[in-house]
Amino acid sequence: MNDPKARRKQLESIPRAVIVYATDYPDGYSTGLHHHPFAQLVYATQGVMEVEAQERLWMIPPGRALWVPSKISHNVTMHGGAEMRTLYIRSEQFQSLPSSTLVLNISPLMKEMILEALRRPRLYAPGSEDERFVDVMVEQIHRLESEAFSLPVSEHPVMKSILNQMVLNPEETISLESLADQVNVSSRTLSRMFKSEVGMSFIQFRQQVRLCRALKLLAQGCPVANVAVDVGFFSQSAFIKLFKQSFGKTPGEYFK
Repeated sequence: MNDPKARRKQLESIPRAVIVYATDYPDGYSTGLHHHPFAQLVYATQGVMEVEAQERLWMIPPGRALWVPSKISHNVTMHGGAEMRTLYIRSEQFQSLPSSTLVLNISPLMKEMILEALRRPRLYAPGSEDERFVDVMVEQIHRLESEAFSLPVSEHPVMKSILNQMVLNPEETISLESLADQVNVSSRTLSRMFKSEVGMSFIQFRQQVRLCRALKLLAQGCPVANVAVDVGFFSQSAFIKLFKQSFGKTPGEYFK
């Protein structure tokens, strides 16, 4: 079945508490805004997924997944070609699953369980060993560590303009003071607005913007040195240091 929307509808009709499926998407593919009657664990073994959900922009590199509760509208865009592995979960049949959208680190055990689930019958027999296996797999979600890696948005007219400018031009080295002058407020006021409207400082937001753009470029195979310059770093080593602080590995190790 080549139509992703038709395929999702068919999968959602399967009368099981957990449905696991694999889909590969080309670079630049976008699912369009949609939602599911299920909770969803969205995981890519390759490529980077850009997810818009609940007024935030989430970047999901390999090794991480996005948990999306049921009925939450979201759009997924693929960068570098994505090998997506997804769990649909009827969350009302399980206790204490996350109630909000968040990024999760996929443990080696969880990765292997997802791959193993894909080899098992999708329409597993009630009470079977296959059903017990997927139940244990869902229990592992509670054990996964969460990550706060996303870009918030703001409807505040001043902040919305500034955030859009920073997202569109991550390579710019404009200062907080210069931005404050553009919108006729003091730098102290703008600093407070970042904290209240975005939940992070100006520097933290700029770093997140640059890392988000870097993930897209790296997933498309761009050299690390070029990516560092394209997202506003004066030295490759400074970029690699920030990347490793954020993801635990250098860009080369992460996308090996």
